[in-house]
Amino acid sequence: MFIDFHAYEASAGSGKTFSLVVRYLSLLFSGEKADKILALTFTNKAANEMQERIINTLIDLENKGELNEIAKILESSKEEILLQRQEVLQELLNAETKVMTLDKFFAKILRKFSLHAGLMPNFSTFESQHELKVMARFLTLVKVQGKEKTLISLSLLASKRLTGIFSLLNELYAKKNEMNALSFKSEDFYVHEHIVMQNMKELEALFMATDLNTNAKKTMRVDNIDALMKRSWIEKDSLEYWQYKKFFQPRMDELLFEIKEHLFYYMRAKEAHFFHELFSLLDIYIEAKMMVAKEDEELSFDDITYLVFYLLKERVDSEFLYFRLDARINHMLLDEFQDTSAVQFEILRPLIEEMISGKGSKERSSLFLVGDVKQSIYRFRGGKKELFYAVTEHFDVKVDQLETNYRSEKEVVEFVNRTFLEKIKGYAHQKVKDGATEGYVEVIYSEEILEKMLELVKRLIEQGAELNEIAILTATNANGASVQELLQAQNIDVVTETNSKLIHQKPIEALIEYLKYSYFHKEIYARNFFSLIGQEPTKLYGCDVDSSDLVYELKKVIKKYKIYDKDMNILSFLDKLSHYKDIEAFLYEYERLDASSAQKELTGVRVLTVHKSKGLEYEHVIVLDRLNKASADKSPIIYEYDGIHLENIYLRMSKRTSLDEAYNLALEK
Repeated sequence: MFIDFHAYEASAGSGKTFSLVVRYLSLLFSGEKADKILALTFTNKAANEMQERIINTLIDLENKGELNEIAKILESSKEEILLQRQEVLQELLNAETKVMTLDKFFAKILRKFSLHAGLMPNFSTFESQHELKVMARFLTLVKVQGKEKTLISLSLLASKRLTGIFSLLNELYAKKNEMNALSFKSEDFYVHEHIVMQNMKELEALFMATDLNTNAKKTMRVDNIDALMKRSWIEKDSLEYWQYKKFFQPRMDELLFEIKEHLFYYMRAKEAHFFHELFSLLDIYIEAKMMVAKEDEELSFDDITYLVFYLLKERVDSEFLYFRLDARINHMLLDEFQDTSAVQFEILRPLIEEMISGKGSKERSSLFLVGDVKQSIYRFRGGKKELFYAVTEHFDVKVDQLETNYRSEKEVVEFVNRTFLEKIKGYAHQKVKDGATEGYVEVIYSEEILEKMLELVKRLIEQGAELNEIAILTATNANGASVQELLQAQNIDVVTETNSKLIHQKPIEALIEYLKYSYFHKEIYARNFFSLIGQEPTKLYGCDVDSSDLVYELKKVIKKYKIYDKDMNILSFLDKLSHYKDIEAFLYEYERLDASSAQKELTGVRVLTVHKSKGLEYEHVIVLDRLNKASADKSPIIYEYDGIHLENIYLRMSKRTSLDEAYNLALEK
């Protein structure tokens, strides 16, 4: 049965992509048009994989498990569905499908209304703008608007260089649309500082008049607030302790209380002043960003999100905005919903509300969400895992769980269950797939962590484990590099994220060197080409660099030098190459190509970070504790959320936890 408003909590390996493909194809087989279905995910890689999986599943539907599920959902027979297959496939191939990233969808909206934002619709998108250009323009505007003193005082207050203040402004910019309800009034914090230091002088005098030893007396000598905040006694409820106890008198605690009370007011006032000044510069920063964006016709993803939100709230009626899209969107599929930010959801909200209400159309509408709060990894871009539950509750979306892990072996699944059972409220226990092998997991905590890891890998290999079935998880890429170096020194092959990229496979590197030779005519590229294909150098003839079909040109080279040996990476590379308009576009952009190689073409122990290990499909998993201590969180701004709503922001300050309960609670959150 088809559920119009449906969500799955789906752990890695539990059939998330399978469910998305089933949903998409069920809509097509029920008569819905592809241009009315919007499927959104977070990365180009995921969007491409989803699109490929949809088409490949349709082509080979009779042999796919998706067929049974589609038949169940549509309450139809498999034979009836297969009879429609050719027609559905043909329509899909001819349709303008909307399977894309959130960023691409927002960019599409912005292009429709770019003139409302003072932009031309032919802007290009990059992950980040040229920061030096923005900084230079920002500093010019700061000078023109007479805000130089503000910038200098902020730098001194936060003990940060100019680049640090610039980073803070960029951080606030990404969250600005969440902070519209917050306001800060500049306050004179020096008044409280004066009272604190007066009380401090009296407290110091009281102790100096006693026979307290010299070292203990030194702890009471402070010349300024910063020195005071380094004293441990400021966090105590009473000075009747340690060596002070012998000379204690009630007035000392009265002064301690007054000092702490005015320190509280000092910190609150300093925070309000800091944010008031910072927000006054934020408008200038945004102006600088927009000026550079319009001049260069380049926008970062944060720019696009900011501008679309602005258009929706300030310039364009949301119903008109969605009316202007190429076609009405009746059905939405959202992948990795736990990584959606509050601002991104606010942009999607009108569309979702229209679907839920069915307003303005007799056409059928539906919403499908997939998410897993254990896998929320986009916090750095504002991802709020709480949205999954908030949205499903608010819109009365039916939530089910995909319980079986079809990818990992028994011990991997059970290890995850044991780990998360006490950490996540209402944790959905994962079931082990039928026919799973036992598997093996070991977490290494050791002073000689690398040596222990090497010993374990060697033992697994001796006992018959295949290299491709061993995965080593590390905390950071740097830790992974140390593991790789040690294993390779022992002649053990290693596959990492870097060397598993498509452009780093030998045949692909050779073809890229050939294209470079054809374009730049440098002999070094010809020598590199022959070296990579393992052949003696001969006269190399470049391809036609003016050709509009580079794939055809490379196929001739592949055939002539017998480079293809059933290597799926070459086919994948030719497919990627076909998307570039000319050889120049490829040569100047190929390093940003984020495609992975066909893993079965690579042999070696897999070394990857924990963040990259979603859906572990390896039989033997070794998890390394950090090789070095994690950096302490030194971010000067603390964001306090109530569920999905940003309630307040705080300025991080030393010793503040013992003086300000609200600040302390925000830190705990």
